[in-house]
Amino acid sequence: MFKSLGFFALCIVGCSVAAPIHGDVDDELLGLAWEAAATSVNVGNAGKFWVPIEIQSSDKSGSVTNMVVVFQESWCSPAEGNDLEDVCESMCPVYYGGAKATYRITATETNGGSDFESVKIE
Repeated sequence: MFKSLGFFALCIVGCSVAAPIHGDVDDELLGLAWEAAATSVNVGNAGKFWVPIEIQSSDKSGSVTNMVVVFQESWCSPAEGNDLEDVCESMCPVYYGGAKATYRITATETNGGSDFESVKIE
């Protein structure tokens, strides 16, 4: 009983520390930013994986959502044994002091999912 309670508390603390985006951010936008990190931004990245830390702007028109998102290096990388399936808040905490990059993300909703395009702008 106490072991499972301790594990649950550890998971809550771990996820809170790992989640770098704070403030009043729409859950849908936050989810899209993380999904873009796992499916578009980090594709082909042999270094530290990028994780979202700030959504600078967003707009939605029909099934298309455009966002400008600041990403920062995380602790995850292929050299550490991670792959793109590991790119999520609980698996890839932000590497504070790591490099930052800004991307323009276009998410197009399709049959229960989204297709992502990302372009590095800074």
